[in-house]
Amino acid sequence: MRTNTSAAYAWTIAKGAGVGWLPTYARACGARVVPLDLDMRLKLGIWLVHHPSASRVARVRHTIEWIADRCGPKRYPWLRGEFIHPNDFDDRYTGPPLLNLFEGFVGFGTESNEPREWGARV
Repeated sequence: MRTNTSAAYAWTIAKGAGVGWLPTYARACGARVVPLDLDMRLKLGIWLVHHPSASRVARVRHTIEWIADRCGPKRYPWLRGEFIHPNDFDDRYTGPPLLNLFEGFVGFGTESNEPREWGARV
């Protein structure tokens, strides 16, 4: 399958069309998938690209710092350099409840289609 949208790719995998690579945090964001222990790792970076002189503008610098804070490993442990298995997220994530990014996808979100509180003990 080829697609240029990760949501369609994740939905297809979750609906049973096959096995595929998803970010380790896909379940934490509401994807109803089962991680497989294949002992295979693919590490991809997240890049924020800007012109070097742009960071001298205060509002741009502030935006860069805000994005780095909101998308960084301090807030989301699965973005660290070390591999964290999806089954271990409950023990590692102590931040605020995460939104279900797949809410509203027909037959895809959690059973109730409510935002999933990842890290909360039930």
